[in-house]
Amino acid sequence: MEAFMKQLHWFSLVGLLVAPALWGMTLDEAVQHALTYEPQLKINDLQVGRAEAELQQAQHRYGLNVSVEGQLGVGQINNPPTYSPLFSIDERFRNTRSLMLKFDYPLYTAGRERIGIEMAHMQVAAQSQAFANQQSATVLQTVQAYTDVLRQQAVLKLKNKVQANLQQSLSDAQKRLNAGVITRADLAQIQAQLAQSQADSVRAESQLSISQTRFYQLTGLTAQVLDTPQDLPAIPGNVDDVIYAIEQHPSLQQARFEQQVAEKQYRLSKLELRPSIGLTGRVGTQHEIKDGESKGYLVGLKVDVPIYDNGLNKANRQKANVELELATQKINALQQALTQQAQATYFQIQAVRQNKRALEQAINAASIALQFMKREQEFGTKTTTDVLNAEQSLLDVQTQKISNQQDEVVLTYQLLDQMGRLSALFPINTHDSALKP
Repeated sequence: MEAFMKQLHWFSLVGLLVAPALWGMTLDEAVQHALTYEPQLKINDLQVGRAEAELQQAQHRYGLNVSVEGQLGVGQINNPPTYSPLFSIDERFRNTRSLMLKFDYPLYTAGRERIGIEMAHMQVAAQSQAFANQQSATVLQTVQAYTDVLRQQAVLKLKNKVQANLQQSLSDAQKRLNAGVITRADLAQIQAQLAQSQADSVRAESQLSISQTRFYQLTGLTAQVLDTPQDLPAIPGNVDDVIYAIEQHPSLQQARFEQQVAEKQYRLSKLELRPSIGLTGRVGTQHEIKDGESKGYLVGLKVDVPIYDNGLNKANRQKANVELELATQKINALQQALTQQAQATYFQIQAVRQNKRALEQAINAASIALQFMKREQEFGTKTTTDVLNAEQSLLDVQTQKISNQQDEVVLTYQLLDQMGRLSALFPINTHDSALKP
C-alpha cells in the first residue's frame, strides 16, 4: 500500500509538470496578460490620472485664500533738512515687527471659473477615450500576434510533413532506380524537391521564432501551445450597421471631446479682458519700539479691469481659433478613414468566409489527384514530375486554408476595433475615474 501511495504521489507531480504543456493557452488568456503587461497602456492610464488631477486643480483654482504675513526688521529714519545735534544717532533706527492675516475671495470671474472646470472635465473624458483606444489597439495587436504564431506553427508542421513524405519518396525512388523502374533524372528531381522542402522548413522555423518573439513582447509569455479560436465574436449582418457603429469609436469620441476643449479655450480667450471682482480683507498688528503697538483691519472689494496687454489677448484668440479648426478637421478625417477601413474589412471577411468551402473542395480534389498520380506512377503512366507537381498543389491549397482560417480571426477582431467595440469585449480595471470609457 505504501509503495502504491508513493507511485501515486510521483504521478501527481508529473501531472502538474506536464499539464501546462498539454493545456494550451487561449486567446482570451493571452489578451488579458497583454492588457496587464503592455507598457503603453499603463502610460495612458497615468495620463487619465493626470487629467483628473488637473480637474481637481481647476475646481480649486478659484476660492477662498487665507494667508498669514509676518515681518521682523530694522528701519531707518532719514534726517530732516534742519538737522539738530540734539537727536542721537540711535534714534534714527527703529525695530519693527508686524503680523497680518489676509484673505481673498473671488466674487465674479466673468465665467472663467466655470469654463475652466468644463474644459478639465472634457480633458478627462478625452483621455479616457484615448485609454479605451489604446486598450483596443493592444487587444488587436495581441490577436494578430497570437494568430500569427498559430499560422506559422501550422505551416511548419505542414512543411515538416511534406519533408518526411519526400524523404520516404526518395528512399522508394532509390529502390526503384536500382530495380531499373525510374531513371536517375527522376531521382534527381526528388532530391531537388527535398532540398527545397528542407529550405522551406528552415524558413518556416525562422518565421515562427519571429512570431513568438513578437508575442512575448506583447504578453510577457512564451507562445508554445496555443488553442485555436473556435467561436468568434459576432459582427453586423450588413455594412450599414458597421458604418453606424463607427460613430462610437474611441478615437472619434476623443477627437470630439478635444473639439469641445478647443471651443471652450476660444471662449476663455475672449473673457481674458473682462473685469473680475473679489472680496479682500486684512487684519493685523504692528509694533515699533519708538511708537508702540498699533492694530487695524481692512475689508473691501477689489476690482481688476485689464486695459492693455500688448496684443497678447489677440494672439491667444487667434491660436485658440486655429486649434478649433484643427480639431474639426481631425474629426472629419477620422470619420472618412474609419469608414473606408471598416468597409474594406467587412467585405474581406465576407470573401474569406465564402472561400472556406472552395478551399475544402480544392484540398479534397488535390488529395484525390495525388493518390491517383501515385498509382499511375506505379504503372508507368505518370512521371515523377507529375507526382511532385501534385504534391506541391496539395501543399499550396493546404497553406491557403491555414492562412484563410487565421485571416478570418484577425479580420473579425479588426472590424470590431474599427467599430469601437473591441475594448468592451475585454474589460479591465482602469484608473479610478469619474468618466471611464
